[in-house]
Amino acid sequence: MVGVLALVLLDRSELAAGGTRAGLVAVAFLLVPVFRLMDLYKSRVWLRPAPHLWRLITGSVLLLIAYAAVHVAAKQSLALSGPTAFRAAVALPAAAVARLAAVSVLVALARDLPVLQRRAVLLGRPNAVAEFARRVTLEPLLGVVFAGVISAAAESGVPGNGLAHIGSLDDLDTLVATGVSDAFVCWEGTANDELFALVQRCRTAGLDVHIVGPPFDAVAAEPWQREYDQADVASIHGTSVRGLQLAVKRLVDVAGSLALLLALSPLLLGIALAVVLTSPGPALYVSEPVGYQRRQFRFFKFRTMTHGAPDQSHRELIAKVVTDADGKHGKLRDDPRITRVGQFLRRYSLDELPQLFNVLRGEMSLVGPRPSAVYELENYRPWHFGRFAVRPGMTGLWQVGGRARVSFNQMVAMDLYYIENFSLWLDVVILVRTIPVVFVGRGGF
Repeated sequence: MVGVLALVLLDRSELAAGGTRAGLVAVAFLLVPVFRLMDLYKSRVWLRPAPHLWRLITGSVLLLIAYAAVHVAAKQSLALSGPTAFRAAVALPAAAVARLAAVSVLVALARDLPVLQRRAVLLGRPNAVAEFARRVTLEPLLGVVFAGVISAAAESGVPGNGLAHIGSLDDLDTLVATGVSDAFVCWEGTANDELFALVQRCRTAGLDVHIVGPPFDAVAAEPWQREYDQADVASIHGTSVRGLQLAVKRLVDVAGSLALLLALSPLLLGIALAVVLTSPGPALYVSEPVGYQRRQFRFFKFRTMTHGAPDQSHRELIAKVVTDADGKHGKLRDDPRITRVGQFLRRYSLDELPQLFNVLRGEMSLVGPRPSAVYELENYRPWHFGRFAVRPGMTGLWQVGGRARVSFNQMVAMDLYYIENFSLWLDVVILVRTIPVVFVGRGGF
């Protein structure tokens, strides 16, 4: 791709320039890492045109930004000429679209080749398995071939719509050795603790897991993240936050929080003055919730309640929300403890801005699960604790997918989905989608 760009973008005089040659070398070194961070070398991305296209364009833009950063750091030594830089801004997305078109043609011509297919098994309750098998028979999933149905125990299960029963959970390792790479779990009606134990069993065997129905239905309803056309299938790939992506995520957190603190400093000062002038007490509310690996930390927010207000009503609400985790209790409405300024700050999430200091200090991230109050953990189920596997965030799937409109179980499912499917692309999407949510004030009060 870099060689094609060199031929398309540059004339001989530009190629002779040392700075331009160095610029192409920089682009060559940056291309693979940036596209890798966008998951553009994974078949589950490039087999689907829409996410493939958007990730290509986003990766190209990030490549230009990364090159610009190298350019600035090198103090002009890696400079491209103005016309060449303009043509690069046009040619990179164009090359991305050409790549998409070429892959689409190859997939259309070679759809039946085994190398482009993933072998999968169906697992779950007989009725749910049979219904999903019927659906995928009518509308086959792109790139998926079902090897058969497996049961949760040694007894034979009920085959689904012509799919043979090929074993039980005890046979997972053997099935993986024969080329099975995915498991579609149709487990409606099963307790969430049992469901997540099953997911972990499949993950341990090395399978990508796709859950049909609750509790991930709130995630699967988001078309921008959905892997298959079915609106109730959420995919878990086990690409948790680690390695290079973790280092880049932390770099983005530091740079982003520092830039936002500098840019928003007048707004932060104005809000602080509004809080202290309209209600006795400090501008900040400081608590010690539970975050990464269940560690407590000092958590900053603008104070939105009367100073010293009791928290018993909130404790009772949280206990009810977590205990009746499938109910949509939301937050306390018309809470008399909230000040007039506090109502405005909460509606537009402006009270959360001091958490940029938590991000800068390394206690939080820009994107991740929300931290939990200590007393919230008293009613947690075992599977709920999985949300502490990463640093808590200022925004996340819950905020852009429902805020106060989803149940507690759905919120935790969104957190676990984010952790298991982490990518910088997903962080970018969440951050972009947070902007309109905050401006509209949807779900906040």
